[in-house]
Amino acid sequence: MVNSLPSGQLTLKEEKEKVLIKTPSFESTILAANASDYPSIPDKGSGKVYSFPSEVVENVIKKILFSVSSDETRPVLTGVLLILRDKEAVFVSTDGFRLSQKSIKTEKMDQDEEVKLIIPKNTFSELVRISEGSEKINFSFNKNENQIIFTVGDCILSSRIIQGDFPDFEKIIPKNPVINIDIDKEELIRSVKLASVFAREAANVIKVNVLKNSVDISAESTKSGNQKSVIDAKVEGDSELLVAYNYRFIEEFLGVVGGESVKIGLTDANIPGIFLDPKDLDYLHIIMPIKLTN
Repeated sequence: MVNSLPSGQLTLKEEKEKVLIKTPSFESTILAANASDYPSIPDKGSGKVYSFPSEVVENVIKKILFSVSSDETRPVLTGVLLILRDKEAVFVSTDGFRLSQKSIKTEKMDQDEEVKLIIPKNTFSELVRISEGSEKINFSFNKNENQIIFTVGDCILSSRIIQGDFPDFEKIIPKNPVINIDIDKEELIRSVKLASVFAREAANVIKVNVLKNSVDISAESTKSGNQKSVIDAKVEGDSELLVAYNYRFIEEFLGVVGGESVKIGLTDANIPGIFLDPKDLDYLHIIMPIKLTN
């Protein structure tokens, strides 16, 4: 409303549970609620305060937020797991089909033991917005009160902590892939985009066929047809492999890769694939394959 008013003096007046807005040529009455009904703002408290550079946190959030689940029936997956260790902070997200993990080095935090917090996705989205242009983000938490409080300059952002046990994600990360691929990022982006034209009509499935010195990306639709792109790649390992993925998952990962190439580690058509950005060795992404039927 105010954005639509002409420039000039604006008068606001509170009258019981109403707000009166008035200019020389306009007046409006807005119904309001009793201020005593508004939730109290949590006190920052006297707990230990942690600090991260804003730029680092923004980069982390960009690389993990897209893997957070939107399934409200599994609340722990609708947030980001934050693990605080003595000289490291680890951020993890998963929706059950893919997983993103980003680690950052920190100053010594004097942690007696590892701390794990699950923070809602929307909290991190809002944190990025309010931290723009700032140098650092401070935060403290109280697990007994189920609260985490972020401080950015004069702005305080309070959020609940999601209760529950985050999945033991380290168990599902393949340790020793038998095939390692080094492939050009732009070529892979182009090939996945081409395959998506047909994959959209086939449950978003694309096939990745790993050969001796190349990778074939293909998709097929019973309604529209099929296509195949061949990408030269450096492939290490004796086995050839055909595996299928949801093209959107690969596309979203490629959207946050900063380097010119991508490294992919594969073991089997039924085991998650490891996707790495050589420019960021502290970032790990894995994608569950789709089972192919004969």
